[in-house]
Amino acid sequence: MIVLIDKLQINLTEDFRRIEKMPDDPENCEVFGYMTDESNCLLYLIPNTDDFFDGDLGGIVDGIHNSLAENQGLIEVAEGKTLKGGKYVYSIVKTVDEEMGTQYCLTLDYKKDDRCVTAQGFFSERGVVGMRDGVIMADLLNRGDLDESLDGWLCDPYDKAFDRGILKNLSEDEKYDRDFPNHPLTKAREFIKFFAAMN
Repeated sequence: MIVLIDKLQINLTEDFRRIEKMPDDPENCEVFGYMTDESNCLLYLIPNTDDFFDGDLGGIVDGIHNSLAENQGLIEVAEGKTLKGGKYVYSIVKTVDEEMGTQYCLTLDYKKDDRCVTAQGFFSERGVVGMRDGVIMADLLNRGDLDESLDGWLCDPYDKAFDRGILKNLSEDEKYDRDFPNHPLTKAREFIKFFAAMN
């Protein structure tokens, strides 16, 4: 699917369908979404007139750390270039709800030809929640790579001393995405890879 946002062409996977905007949605945004058995995604594409990323990934990490709620944790922050000459920077932050499961918020700022677009995606667990965490934890315990104290299961990816909120856990490492192709975190990273290859 090809979408034009403020004269900037954005390619999305064919999974996405256009969704009617709600009154509280950001002005000038376009809204898309899709659903699988294990996850759903709500995506906003928003023209961005703010200054683009200045190269300070540490500043983004600090800003996220300072704004995290008690039920949130930072998964990753990175930057890159798209195949067609654009630049992007993104972050993934999780929000945990005991009943609804985990939602991964992807914020990706993209710049090309002096135009900027923000893609903000909310990738949420659907159906049986917590399965990825449970399966990986059990496997690590069975192999002896994790002991009963669960020491090392939780850790902020950028500051080992940071201990506020719900930290990233080992099951959220990218190496496990291939084993859980429909998990919302896998889908968020899949979006980034497709975006980089097609825009």
